[in-house]
Amino acid sequence: MLVRIVRLPRAESQDGIRRSANAPTICAVTSEWLRCLMAEAVRFRKRDSRAKGLVDKNPPFDYATALLSRSGQWKFPPLLAVIEAPTLRQDGTVLQVPGYDDTTGLYFDPGAMVFESIAENPTREDALQSLDDLVDLLSGFPFVDDVAQSVALAALLTALTRRSFPTAPMFLFDAPTRASGKSLLAKAVAQVATGREAAGMTYSGDPDEERKRLVSLLAAGDAVLLYDNISTPL
Repeated sequence: MLVRIVRLPRAESQDGIRRSANAPTICAVTSEWLRCLMAEAVRFRKRDSRAKGLVDKNPPFDYATALLSRSGQWKFPPLLAVIEAPTLRQDGTVLQVPGYDDTTGLYFDPGAMVFESIAENPTREDALQSLDDLVDLLSGFPFVDDVAQSVALAALLTALTRRSFPTAPMFLFDAPTRASGKSLLAKAVAQVATGREAAGMTYSGDPDEERKRLVSLLAAGDAVLLYDNISTPL
């Protein structure tokens, strides 16, 4: 389908899915919106006998519906996802220029954020320094061992480079006591990748309902999804 990218003007909750203000979402193009775009791009006119000449008119409805129906014949670029931070392409190069990337089909929209330029060929020292920065970011969480900390680091890096991989794991955070920072850790993953909290929802336990909501989330292009306080089998 034809789609466009919209940033939410305010925080919202729809179908049990919570999203933060300014979150980019992918939505389907409607014929009404397409007619407005046509009117901005082209001056439509018709001959009027009373005016004895050409007069302006709105784009015809059938122009928009005809264009929307031409699936498979469009020449518009395909959109894989919207990202808000630099990422890696599958060939290992860095995608860091805002706008549409022909190689990946990703649209990089950093919003008001300005990122420092990333070296295409970083040294081992660069990588170790970056790792230290991420470890320092997570230093306040009470991980039981280095393996637990590595899972959290993997979650951070996966959120940033998810579109480079055909598949990615789900990350589960648990703790033996309440208020240990599980939700905060999950929110930190989204903050690093998007600058805001993740799209979140409470797990209902109904597989059919969750399937519908997941399809909706995938279509909208949410980068990170947080299932909070899971108390039934997932």
